[in-house]
Parts: sequence; structure tokens; C-alpha cells
Amino acid sequence: MNLREPYYDWDTIKELLEGADLIKLNEQELQKLARWQGWPKDDPGRSVTNLAEKFNCASICLTRGERGVLLYDQGIRAEHPGFAVSVVDSVGAGDAFLAGLLHALMNHETPQSALTLANALGAFVVGQKGATPVLNMQFIRRLTNRDKI
Repeated sequence: MNLREPYYDWDTIKELLEGADLIKLNEQELQKLARWQGWPKDDPGRSVTNLAEKFNCASICLTRGERGVLLYDQGIRAEHPGFAVSVVDSVGAGDAFLAGLLHALMNHETPQSALTLANALGAFVVGQKGATPVLNMQFIRRLTNRDKI
């Protein structure tokens, strides 16, 4: 979502949410949405489900920093703790994560498999300098235990 004060308004957010098939947001953004909708702020799993149901959105991805990520995809909830790696440069990691998630979901992988690939790509990028390092498929295969991507 990338909600940045003061550069958004709720009417625009509502319109965009109503047309979304996938929403990726972080915990702070979910708390803002929950407050806006009057949902309890202390139950992110329920807020994700509420968001999917209210806006008829098939997939919601909630990033939770060092606590990993939660994915609600077509009624199925999956979680991934993330991979422990040494951070060199975090620029581009979110984009790599989202690219992996979209690739996996568009290829009809399970939500759990999609999260594994997405987290592996994000983990690879944070371990490199620069936002678009040359992809090391051996690293990704090792993290995901996959022969093919």
C-alpha cells in the first residue's frame, strides 16, 4: 500500500481496495485500515480476513518485519517466518519479495510455496549491495529446496 502521510485520502484508498485482486501491506498500514474501519487493532489475522471479505479481494499479504509474513489467498492462510540472512542493503528487497509472490501465485502455487519463494528472493536481495543484483539461482534453490523456479 505504501501509505505515507499526508499523501493519501480514504476515499481514494477505498476505491483502490475495491478494485484490487492482491493487497500487500505492512502492520502499520493494516492498523491504519483497522482503525478506519473500526476493526480491533490487536488481531491482525482477523483484520486481514475482514479486509479480504469487505473488499472482495482474493489475496492479502501482510509483512510483519522480523516476524515474517502472513498470506491470505482465496480463503487459505499461510505464514512464513522469513530467512535469517546478514543484511547488506535492504533497498529492493520488498520489490523482489513481491515479484516472487506474484510469480508463484500466477503459476498456481500453494500460498505456502509462494511465501517461501518470495521470502527467498527478498533474503537474497538484502544480502547484496544495490537494489537489483544479478540473481543467484543456486542461493534461491538452496533456501527453497526447489529444483525449478
